[in-house]
Amino acid sequence: MGRLAFDSPRLERAIEGVPTLLVQRGQYVEQTLRHETISREELLSNLRSQGIFNLKEVRAAVLEPSGKLSVLREKGSHLAEPPGAQRPEPPDQPH
Repeated sequence: MGRLAFDSPRLERAIEGVPTLLVQRGQYVEQTLRHETISREELLSNLRSQGIFNLKEVRAAVLEPSGKLSVLREKGSHLAEPPGAQRPEPPDQPH
């Protein structure tokens, strides 16, 4: 079966699936979310697990055929901290 899929890109897509765009430029792709039966809450949870707490930070979020979520951040976006998070103070330096 693998050899047939290798020889036929069309068959490979049918067997393996194709990546699916869920977020584009900070906006949900609603039709795709419905088609993949993924709720906004589930998607946001997956984004948070990757350190993204604001949808506007996402240039693209793609559901891979394996089920993994791949995320491309917007340029200039940095690792966000959850609301209310505080950075720890550095320890006092001995003099």
